Amino acid sequence: MFDLKAIAIDKLLVKDIMTQSPLTADKGETVSQMISKMRKNKVREIPIVEGGKPLGLISYKALLARRNVPLTAKVEHIMIPCPNLEEDMSVLHAAEELMLAGVRGAPVVRNHKMVGFLSRTDIIRILPQVDELKGRQVLDFMSKTPQSVTEKETIRKAQVIMKGLDEKGLPVVDDIGLLIGAIGMTEIMDVMWSPKASKPPNEIKGSDREAADIRVGSVM
Repeated sequence: MFDLKAIAIDKLLVKDIMTQSPLTADKGETVSQMISKMRKNKVREIPIVEGGKPLGLISYKALLARRNVPLTAKVEHIMIPCPNLEEDMSVLHAAEELMLAGVRGAPVVRNHKMVGFLSRTDIIRILPQVDELKGRQVLDFMSKTPQSVTEKETIRKAQVIMKGLDEKGLPVVDDIGLLIGAIGMTEIMDVMWSPKASKPPNEIKGSDREAADIRVGSVM
């Protein structure tokens, strides 16, 4: 069995920490099906595959950027490109690839076929076991001037800040700056893509819920 404690972080390979048998979707699935999968499995990115080969990626970020499409639209029309990571690539190299592509995860391939998925979560999960990081404190890595929103501000503002930071959540503070909660991309997705009973499925869009007047405090 692979032992993380016996290897330095610069020696770690993608195949050592990737998620095997990850959740995938077919390019012919609909936006509605994708959102349901993401909610049920508590994931924020799903690779789109055809014949075992990765074609692209669907993420909360991509869905929020294309709120004008109906729930019945095929995901092949809104999926975003992403790098294909080789299983023998170093984790450090893979992390650089994810950052350069602006995605939080990507398919891992062998002979052009998908064999796994590496996400930021996979990388973060192994950090406590890395010798170089043992003994380091949270304050060594934390942001000393974190961005936040108040419960009275709109989820649109929260979404814009998260997009700019490439983060999936924000702290929520009160009028004097005390922490009272948090809001994440999941809560924003639930609001923006909640179905409208007054419309048929092929007309429901993410833009049907206007974020401008929805307050953070009502959904956090």
